[in-house]
Amino acid sequence: MRVTLVFSLCLLVGAPMSFGQGAAAAEGYCTPSNTKEISLRDVLKSPFEFESACVTVEGYATARALFYRKSDLKVRYPAQNNRIAKRRLGIYGPEELMERVSSLHGSKLRLTGKIFDCSDLYVEGVVMVMGYCHYTDGPFIDLDQVETID
Repeated sequence: MRVTLVFSLCLLVGAPMSFGQGAAAAEGYCTPSNTKEISLRDVLKSPFEFESACVTVEGYATARALFYRKSDLKVRYPAQNNRIAKRRLGIYGPEELMERVSSLHGSKLRLTGKIFDCSDLYVEGVVMVMGYCHYTDGPFIDLDQVETID
């Protein structure tokens, strides 16, 4: 799986971890022509159904996660709070896209990318040191595009 390979190589060579455009180019960048719009609730209900698929989802953003309820952003540590784990999608991507998502905290966003699960990143003998999967587990989107809605 490309995410595990990229993650492992970044750790081995000390490179910054970046999914999205750079990693996606080898297996196909998610574009409007190859992407399915799907509700965030449907992705979260059965994330493995969408694993490795190009999708576009909408929700309310924090620096590391997307939620379908704006009120979830008011919860303490929303990207790692277990009470709302089933209502969030983790976010990874190239640094410039992650900075954009972070700067749009609380905004409704349309994210395009591939769906994976944090368990895809776990490599025996390697410790996750950063990002969404460092704090929690579950599905995440490997970003290719970020659009604002409101």
